[in-house]
This record gives sequence, structure tokens and C-alpha cells, in this order.
Amino acid sequence: MNRRLHYLFCFLALLVFSTGLSAQGLACLPSVNLSIDSECTATIYPNTMQPPSNGGTLVSIKLSDFKLKDDSSLSGGSLVNGVYSGAAITVDFTSPAWSAFFNAGMAGPFKVSVLDGSGNSCWGTVMFEDKLPPVLDIPADLSIYCLYNNKDAKGNPAPGALEPVGIATAEESCSKVTISYFDIVTDRACSPTNDTVSVIQRIWTAVNVKGIASVDTQTIIVRAVNGASLTRPAALVNIKCFEGDLPWQLAAKFAEDTMAYPSVLLVGGIRQYLKPDTAVCNVVATFSDVELSACGPNCGASIKISRTWLVLDWCNATTNIFQQIIKKTDDIPPVISVAQPDKPYSVTAWACETDIVLPTATVTDQCDDHAKVVAVDGFDPEGLPIEVDLVGGKWVARDVTKGLSTFIYTASDCCGNTSTAEISVWVLDKIAPVATAKEYITVSLTRSGVDGEGAVAKIKPEHIDNGSYDNCTDVYLEVRREAGAPSCLNEGLETTKSGDKFARNEADRNVNVFWNNNLTYNDETNGLDQRTNLHESDRTWDTDQGQFVKFCCEDVGEEHKVWLRVWDDANMSGIYGDSIYVAEAGIYLKDNYNETWAVVYVEDNTVPIINCEVDITTYCDEDLAKLNLSTDWKTVVGNVPASWLPWVDAACDYELEYKDGGDGVNTCGFGEFIRTYRVKGGKNGNIVVTCTQTITV
Repeated sequence: MNRRLHYLFCFLALLVFSTGLSAQGLACLPSVNLSIDSECTATIYPNTMQPPSNGGTLVSIKLSDFKLKDDSSLSGGSLVNGVYSGAAITVDFTSPAWSAFFNAGMAGPFKVSVLDGSGNSCWGTVMFEDKLPPVLDIPADLSIYCLYNNKDAKGNPAPGALEPVGIATAEESCSKVTISYFDIVTDRACSPTNDTVSVIQRIWTAVNVKGIASVDTQTIIVRAVNGASLTRPAALVNIKCFEGDLPWQLAAKFAEDTMAYPSVLLVGGIRQYLKPDTAVCNVVATFSDVELSACGPNCGASIKISRTWLVLDWCNATTNIFQQIIKKTDDIPPVISVAQPDKPYSVTAWACETDIVLPTATVTDQCDDHAKVVAVDGFDPEGLPIEVDLVGGKWVARDVTKGLSTFIYTASDCCGNTSTAEISVWVLDKIAPVATAKEYITVSLTRSGVDGEGAVAKIKPEHIDNGSYDNCTDVYLEVRREAGAPSCLNEGLETTKSGDKFARNEADRNVNVFWNNNLTYNDETNGLDQRTNLHESDRTWDTDQGQFVKFCCEDVGEEHKVWLRVWDDANMSGIYGDSIYVAEAGIYLKDNYNETWAVVYVEDNTVPIINCEVDITTYCDEDLAKLNLSTDWKTVVGNVPASWLPWVDAACDYELEYKDGGDGVNTCGFGEFIRTYRVKGGKNGNIVVTCTQTITV
């Protein structure tokens, strides 16, 4: 190692006497170069800035002239209003404030003033420089075995703080230093009596930014390894099938190179492991493998590797062979995952069951890329098995019935390790019943049997139905008439039209009415007296439970649409038209309905009843004109007093007429007339019934 050189600073002063450089007889040198010391500091005295005449007692600098934010890097004086003064000012260039000095090796020039204490002053500039050679610290001389791994570009041991050969530093230098080296290698022939392979003279050079250099030399002796200390790798190694079997992978897994490599023992008890196919110095190792499958042909998941190591020591001209067995065992089952169906399935329209293409499972295995699902077992809601077939790479469940079924997937790898995954599949009855109605129905009105009420006819669901059915359950039927139909005595609860969305204006909404049951099916109670939900075309004021609609005289002679709603019991609750929430599945199980309609033609085929209850007597001195006698059929309206009219019972509208006959009156004005009344009703007025009345004069 070079001796550390210490130089005293020197300066060249040129005294230039001028008005700008002297005042009151006090003179300063115009510029001074000042070298820092080994502690990376420089001290400015008054005589640093003056010629031999001296005379100054204080030096003074402005922080702004020195480009300093504070005086943390200064000592020997005091700071007043940005000016630092003292008998001697020391600058510490190790301070972060002088980082530019470290990179450049110099700083300045900076203005420095000198004062004599009596008011006289002068000034000059100072340039700071690093004139000292770098302090080079090189690694110690050493011997190294040739089985080193890290090499430089020329194949010699690479330097580094963590490397055996170490690395040179210049940490005590005051400015930036560049360190380099070059090697002089002298090779020597190895033999059983000579273990030195080569001698390396490593010449280290440190140069600072001012170009000042330090040089020192490190000696490295490279020695051969002793082949007699060769040790075999572990004879048997057990690893998982997915783990790497190469030597470096085994070493990483066990964190122990003994499991992976042969090795030699170096001086000092250090064992050096031989990496394959890497010739280092006098020893090289290589290996070859033979693989045997443990689980059968074409299954690489579990294998046994017979590894043969060959180690050559060419200094001693010897070889060594080591046998190693590596067992890669697959005892880990595949990982199988199956996504739950995102929505329920439905039975078909023709049977209360369905075939389901089951979700595809994802199977991964750490060792077998061809691990797969080998079976799917299905169980219906009763726990009975479901047939599941593999069709075109898809698992298809056959004839799955309504309810919650379970399917268990089994995955296997080629070594027979298995795992399972389970899904639950809801099959619902989402198929509405088949609603079928008679095409055309004719209904005839009948008398209500209540005085003051017109004729009516009642149609029930079974009159409309033409064999409606469901693929899974029995059906329940209900009927209503088309919007706008009259109530025909089929009235529900009293309400205001405010609850009726069909009310046309505010005035209508505030009118109390009895609900027209003909327009809706039912309220919350169906025709089986089951409590259920309100559905479309249901109202809370309906009281006929959808079990009939009525027709009346307003409907006679026209065709009318009657709706038939057909319900199934899809959720199997026994209540038609309800819904059940299944919390664990997050779904509502609902019943389904379908609708159709039939045309109903309404006739009035009732036979009117007429009864001439009283005969009439009048007198000859009265005006016979008031009798409105007529030999032709004539309406009674405006012609016959109400008290003379016969009693008539007709289902709907009718026409009452009369005409007169008989002998009439004699010359004395006496006699009688026979008045015949006829009522025309039913069959568009084509049914005629008569009675007679005697009018005596």
C-alpha cells in the first residue's frame, strides 16, 4: 500500500497595487489558490490574503458570495447580518453544502475581505482545490481456490465487497475518486505436488477529479482443489411431482447444496460444491439422467430419476462416479372447481322434467396437465340417482325433475388421485299451463227470479274450458269478461273509483260504486278459498273469486269475449297463484298461468208472460174516442191508460201492442169490444204471447 502523502498548502501571491485592491495603506493579494488539508478543510487567515507586509487582523466573507444558505460549514468566527467574520475562518468541505466541491475537486473563486480593526480593509478572491492524492485502501493479499463463481470479463476473480478477493476503496478522499484495476496473471502447471494454478498481481489505481493518482498492488494466489476430498451428493432425494429436479432446483428447495451437488473440501473446512458442466481449475462435474414412470405409460406425474454424476480431476488424472436417485411423487389430488349455475333451469313444455347440460368444471393439477373429470353423480330432491352421460365432452343430466338436485363431480389425475366438487341445481316449472277454450258458446238468458231484476245468464270456467292442462300439476281455472262489460248483477264490494285505474276523470274517482266483478278474476282469495297474491286483472273488491261471469239483457244479440285464466301449482305449495321465497337460493318459486278466451253469443229465448187482469166498463154518454179503438195492431204507449194495461213479465225488452174487435155498439150506444194485447219479446222480439180484455159500453 502507498504511503499517505501529506502536502502543506502553498500559494503564489502577486501583489498588484491599485485603487481597487488597497485602501488606507492596507493591501490584499488579488487572487489566492488554497489547497484543502487531509481533513477536507481549509482555513483563511488575514495573511492568507495579504503580501508579506501583512497588517490585517480579521477576515470577513459574505454567505451570498460563497453561495451558502447558512454558516453550518464554517467555524472560527461569527455571523452578523449575512457576514461571517473572525481572526481565522475554517471551511469544512465534507458538509452537504459543498457537494459541488466533491464532484469538481475545486470551488471558487470567492471574495474574501481583510480588516485591520481601525476601519481599513482590502479584499481579494480565493480558489479552493483538492491537491492531495486519493487515500487508496486495497484488500489484503490472499489465496483463493479456483472454484470461484464470479468472474470478471477476463475470467479472473471479480472484485466486490462480498467477494473473497475484496475491492479497493478511497472513502477518506475529499473529492470524487475513480478506482480501476488491471491484472497481471502468471499461470503455473498443476500437479500432485503443486496446488498453485496461477498468481494474479492486481494493480489498483485511484484518480481524483484533479487527475492526481494513487497506486497499490494486491497479490492473489489461485490454488487447485484437492480431489481426494471429493464428497458425493445425497443418494436419495424425495420431492413432490411439481417440484424441479435439476440440481440447482434441488439445492434451492432444501437450502442445502449437499442434496444436489458433489463437493470438495477446501482449506479451513469450507466445502465447495461442483456445478455441472462448469470447468473450474482442475475439477469439472457433469451428470446424466434416466427417467422411469411410476404410474404407468404416458403419465409423467410421478417418476423416478436415476442420476449419474461424473467428476473429473485433470491435475491428478482421476474420475469419480456417483449414483443418485430422485423420486418425484404425485400424491396431491387435482383441484376442481365448478361454478354454480347463475339461474335456475326449467322443465320442458311436454314433461315435468328436463335434460341439463351441466356446467363445465375447471380441473388443474400441479403434475398432470391432462387431469380431468371422470364422473358426475347426480341425486334428485328425494335422494334418488340421476342418470348423467358424457356427450361430446359435456356432462348431460337426464330427466331432472323439479326441485333442488345435487351433482358431485369427480376429477382424477393419471396417478389415481381424486377430488370432488359439488353444485346444487334448481329446476323450476317455468312453463305456463296450456290454456284451451271452446271456440264459440251460445248462452240464453233466464229470469233472475227477483222482482225488479232483469234476466241473467251465468258462465263458469268449466263452460269455457276445453281441456286445459299442465305438464306437471293439476290446473285451477278462473274467468272474467273483457273490459267495458256491464256488471249484470255481478257486483262486488262498495268502493270509490279512486282505486280504479280505469276511472277516466277525478269526478268519476270520487263516486261510490259497487265493483264490477265481471271485469276481474278475484281478490286475494281464489275460488278454492286459498289466500294468494293479487295479480294482473285482480282487484281487492272482487267477490266472485273468478268462478263465474254474468250476462244480461245488455248483452243480447252480440258476441262477447270471456277470458279463461289457467293456473298451475309450479311451486308445489298446494295453493294456486302464490309465490314462495327460498332464502338459501335467493329465488322466488312462483306458480304460472296462461290465458285464452272464448266468444260467447247471448240470446234471450225466454217466453214472455202476459195476463189481462181486468175488463173495462165505460158509459154511452162518454166520449168513445178516448178508447183509441184500432182494428190494426197499435202500440199501447200513449193510447191505453196504464190502469187498463195487462200484467207483463218479459226477460228483457219487449213490445206491447193491441187491436180491437167484437160487435161494437148498437144504435142505443150499448155493446162491447174485445181488445187483444200481444207482447213481443225473446228471439229478437219474435216470440209473441197474447191475452184479451173486454171493454163494455
